Amino acid sequence: MSRIAGLALWLVASSVSAADAPPPPPPECENGVGQPVQAVPVDRFLETLGIDIHIDQGYPASSYVEPLRYLGLSQIRDGHRNVEAMIDVARKTGMGLTMIAFGDLDPYFAAVHEARNAGVLTAIEGPNEPNNFLLRYNGREGGRGKGWGVVAEYQRDLYARVKADPLLKDIPVFNVSETGAETENVGLQFLTIPDDAGTSMPDGTRYADYANVHNYASPPGGGFGPNQTWQAADPVLRGRWDSLAANHGRTWFKGFAGYDNAALANLPRVTTETGWVTTGDAASERLQASILVNAYLAQFARGWRYTFLYQLRDDEGGLGKHGLYAGARPKLSADAIHALTTILRAGGGTQGLYNGALGTTVETVHALGFVGKDGGRIMVVWNETTGASASVSLDLGDASALQVYDVSRGVDPVETRPVASRHCLSVGVNALILKW
Repeated sequence: MSRIAGLALWLVASSVSAADAPPPPPPECENGVGQPVQAVPVDRFLETLGIDIHIDQGYPASSYVEPLRYLGLSQIRDGHRNVEAMIDVARKTGMGLTMIAFGDLDPYFAAVHEARNAGVLTAIEGPNEPNNFLLRYNGREGGRGKGWGVVAEYQRDLYARVKADPLLKDIPVFNVSETGAETENVGLQFLTIPDDAGTSMPDGTRYADYANVHNYASPPGGGFGPNQTWQAADPVLRGRWDSLAANHGRTWFKGFAGYDNAALANLPRVTTETGWVTTGDAASERLQASILVNAYLAQFARGWRYTFLYQLRDDEGGLGKHGLYAGARPKLSADAIHALTTILRAGGGTQGLYNGALGTTVETVHALGFVGKDGGRIMVVWNETTGASASVSLDLGDASALQVYDVSRGVDPVETRPVASRHCLSVGVNALILKW
C-alpha cells in the first residue's frame, strides 16, 4: 500500500458563469446524485481526539510534552498516581485529562480534586478492564476471576460520590470498560439500571454518564477489511468487534440483555482505547497511519464523544507496538495525525454558506464537513478500502478554487485547483482535506 495513495484530482467543470450549466462529468465520475454534507465547527471534532499515556506507571512526564504538542490532540488518559506531573503535562500541552479510578477511592478523589482545581480535568473513568485486572474494594476482591459484584459496588459508589461533590458534580463519569465480560448480571451494561431489568443490583442503580468501550480497530482475532474503522464504530453492529452492542446490548460473555438497537444508537458513549499494531516495517506503519486517522474520523461521524488511541509509545503499559512513537521516533501515524490536526486548526477556505455535496456509490467512502475557526469551509473525505481508489464528485454549490491536502503528505496542499463549482476526486487510503 503506497503512502502516496494515487491522488488524482481533475476539473470536471471549468465554466464559472451562472448562465452556463456545467458539462456532465466524465464516465469515471458518474457517482450518483451528490448528498449534502452537513458542517459543524471544527473544534467540535478536534476536542474529541485523545491518546493514552502512562505517567501513572512511572514513565517520565517530561518525555511526553513534545510528542503531545506535535500530535496536536486535545485529551490525555491516564491513572491518578503522580497527579502533579500529569497536571504539568496537561498545562504545557493545553490538553484535558481523563483519570482512571482503581483501588481506594480516597486517594483517587484527592487526585481528581487537584486536577479539577488546576482546570485540566475532563472526565472521571471507572476501573479499566476488570476482566483482566483485579480490583480490591472495602476488603473484598472483584474482577479477574473473582466476580463482578465488587466491581458494580465500586462503580456505583464512584458515581454517587462524584455527583455529591460540589467541585466534581459537573464532570462526566465514564463507565467501567469491558462490561460485556460480566460473569454475573450486575447491570453494568446499563448507565442506570432500568425497571424490571432482572439484575442482581437494584433497579435505578446509577453507574455512569457515558458507556465506555474498547472497540479496537484491530478486532479480537485480527483481520483487515473494507470499512475497518467504520464498522468498529457502528453502535449496533456485533460481528467480530468488541463493540458497543457487545458490551451494552447483549453482553459478549454471558449474553445478559442490555439496550436495544434504538437505544444503542443514541447512547452517550466514549472509546477509551482503540489502536493498531505495527510490525517493524514501513508497510505496517503506513497501514497504521491510515487506520488511526480513519478511526478518529469514523468515531466522530458515528457519534462517539471522545476517542482515545492506545497508546503514545510502544511497550508502555505492557508490551506491544500500538504506539504512535517507537521510542523518540514518530511513526508515520504520528506524522499523519500531526497533519490532520495542523491542517484543520489552520482554518478553512473562504467564508460563506456551507453547501458542499459529495457524490459516490462506493460504500467505503465517507465524509465530514467542518467550518474552520476563521469561518472557512472544509470537508474531509476518506476511503476505507483494501483495494483501488474510488472516484467521487464534489459539488461546491458555488464556484470556488479548491485546495487539496493529503494527510500522508504533510501540512501543505498537494494541489490547488482553479475556480469551478464541481470537481472530481480519486480518493485512496489516505484521508483528503478539502478547503474552498
